[in-house]
Amino acid sequence: MRTFPFALLILGWLSFHLAACSPISRPEVPAPTESVSILPTDTTTLLPDLAVGEISLEVDDLSCEASQQTWIISTRVYNIGQVRADPFWVQVHGPGYAARSYQVEQGLPAGESTLLQFFVSVPAVTFFSTEVVVDVFSQIVESNRENNRASRSLELTAQSALCTPTPVFIFPGASPEVVMSGHEGAIYQVAFSPDGRLAASGSVDNTLRLWRVNPGDLLRTMYGHPFPVRSLAFSPDGAMLATGSTDGVLRIWRVSDGSLLRAIHGHAGWMPDLVFSPDGRFLVSTAQDFTVRLWRVSNWSLVELVDEGLAQVNRVVFSPNSQSFAWGESDGTVRIRSIGGAWVQIFKASSLAAGGLAFAPDGSRLVAGFADGSIRIWDVSSGDILQVLKSHTQSINDLAISEDGRWLVTAGQDGALHLWHTAE
Repeated sequence: MRTFPFALLILGWLSFHLAACSPISRPEVPAPTESVSILPTDTTTLLPDLAVGEISLEVDDLSCEASQQTWIISTRVYNIGQVRADPFWVQVHGPGYAARSYQVEQGLPAGESTLLQFFVSVPAVTFFSTEVVVDVFSQIVESNRENNRASRSLELTAQSALCTPTPVFIFPGASPEVVMSGHEGAIYQVAFSPDGRLAASGSVDNTLRLWRVNPGDLLRTMYGHPFPVRSLAFSPDGAMLATGSTDGVLRIWRVSDGSLLRAIHGHAGWMPDLVFSPDGRFLVSTAQDFTVRLWRVSNWSLVELVDEGLAQVNRVVFSPNSQSFAWGESDGTVRIRSIGGAWVQIFKASSLAAGGLAFAPDGSRLVAGFADGSIRIWDVSSGDILQVLKSHTQSINDLAISEDGRWLVTAGQDGALHLWHTAE
């Protein structure tokens, strides 16, 4: 009986079906790795940054009679950011005046600035406060808005000076406020200290006296001149007082304690005038020895001796910039000489003595008064004579120009003071 092939067939069938019923193996899945977060890239946006700079004030139209005054508020706006700023508005405002706004239509490139000016009318007060706001309407996005606002209290210092009437020498009483007595002889010259608190006087009693202006007390008497004190001048800082005597000796005093610092010999004869330069570096002295001497204040050395055929020198003045000095002589000559030793101008318009002298505040004009009562005005640069005035009946002994250049006062031998107003 042949059963082997059949048995094999049965076994094959069973193997196939058993294999079909067994579970299917799957490929191995790798373990998940640690998740990595994706960092953002540097995408910072470049922005402008507007900032308020200095705030200043100047007068525009000053009407001293009006209750409101017009001023110019100036401020500089900076773009300290990294890109250009689009058009923006700037505003100023404060108590006492209406807000003013201005649009910077062209914008402002990075690293640049623009100066803005606002005209405001404020009450006639001594100071007021103002605030400046940049990009007041928040039109642009900035990297920092903390510097968009600034404020300042502005003092109207110019207003009080310009609106104060020019003083006129008319006094309410017939008697002086104070009579300061002490000298034992005639007084030759008197001068105020730069701060106006002291007055110095030189006399034929050979003394120099220092007075407190208020209340008029004698502060000290300085002895040292064996002859009358003919001329005197305070240094610009008020620390020293220079005096000239009839013996030609120049003496330097310390104002704080009245001590004699130095006696300088050189001149021979009366010393009618001396003056410090405005910067305090030099002193010029004159004498009846027909010389003018320039001294260096730091060591009191003689810088220059001018004796080139001069007539008797009556008065000397320094230019406002301390670069030159002028003097008048008894024969009517007026000379201007530089600190460096060069002649700037030599004028000869009269044969009579040139007494009073004064430079205009800007140094462009020189005014001289003469023994015939005339006043002559020269252009310092060109040497041209600009004007001749005549009103005194006798010689002019002295003259002065106000610090603002608006007034000229002349003192005559006829006992009159003449006040002149310069052209506007």
